[in-house]
Amino acid sequence: MSLDAGLGWFGDPDHVFRASAVLLGIGQTITTLEYLAVRKELSPGGVYPWAVMRCSAPHRPAALDGVRDALFGAPGVVGLLVLRLLAAATLVLATAEALTLVAVVALAVLLVTFSVRLRWGQEAADDISVQV
Repeated sequence: MSLDAGLGWFGDPDHVFRASAVLLGIGQTITTLEYLAVRKELSPGGVYPWAVMRCSAPHRPAALDGVRDALFGAPGVVGLLVLRLLAAATLVLATAEALTLVAVVALAVLLVTFSVRLRWGQEAADDISVQV
């Protein structure tokens, strides 16, 4: 049996990309649902409130601080998580290549953005997801 025959479906780079995107989408869907289930821990009075987490973020001009506070505060971070869930679900369900590409880029941006919001308390899978 040749190597190409053994690889079968995964011998095509497009299929490999699609399989990787689906696996990434499934993993991020699960992780995001977990974050949404404990979203009160990201709000004031929780374990990871933005008022505390922002202390480790470098200071920026006032205009950027305002944007960052709006994004990473209690209602904004839930919005980011909902967008992350939509991007992850799109990776799993979409069949159009262009839509998958948009979802991959959106998810990458959201993962990096969320890593700024929550510098501690993430697991190794979060780091690997950013790399994938």
